[in-house]
Amino acid sequence: MSSIQSFLNKYTEFETFIKNRNQNSRNGDDFNILDDIELKQNIKKWKLYKNLRNLLTHEDKLRNEVYVSIRETLYQDFLKDVEKIMNPPLVTRIFVPTNRIFKAYSITPLNDVINEMLKKNYTCVPILDNDEHVVGVFSSHSLMLYFQKHPTEIIEEPCSLLIKDFIKFCQLTNHQDIEYKFISKYETIKNVELMFKKSFKQNKRIETMFVTEKGDKSEKILGMLTHWDLNNEH
Repeated sequence: MSSIQSFLNKYTEFETFIKNRNQNSRNGDDFNILDDIELKQNIKKWKLYKNLRNLLTHEDKLRNEVYVSIRETLYQDFLKDVEKIMNPPLVTRIFVPTNRIFKAYSITPLNDVINEMLKKNYTCVPILDNDEHVVGVFSSHSLMLYFQKHPTEIIEEPCSLLIKDFIKFCQLTNHQDIEYKFISKYETIKNVELMFKKSFKQNKRIETMFVTEKGDKSEKILGMLTHWDLNNEH
């Protein structure tokens, strides 16, 4: 099969995908795939692909490679652009899996958690139960809540304290301006980017996203990510 025919076949497959995705806003067969919201974000490139498809379809001498042929570089770029839209990368590509996360349990010494946070510059540490469910998050805010509740208390022996002594100050809903969000492992990186961007413009910022099978906080945690993981992706 020629590179031109391969291009035309893939374009037809892609066009069908876009039309099906926009079926609620289609106007019969007159729907223009360039009206797709995602394609509009890179309209010049998709206009090029569409114009090329039209030329190759309606000009026999072009389609039969009498005058022109498609270079492999162009065809591969087209395939990559199509793949990003038809099969967008998921968060599992960039998240930190559970086995690489520094996490705490109820019997973890408080001093160990604080030392690791200072050493690795962590802003928070997830607290898990024995079934790997997130039951809380320890952060500097947890300490502030603790001392707000016990203003006259001095921790003379932090090594003797365990995370369970602070658990009520580590609840996921303790923060007024920070949110810990649960998302499905099938969530796309693009949607996650939009969630983070939206939260930065609101009063409640997403600090961390915990990834589970379906995005339910009652499920076992599979991994986590922050906006820094998105920055590394780029």
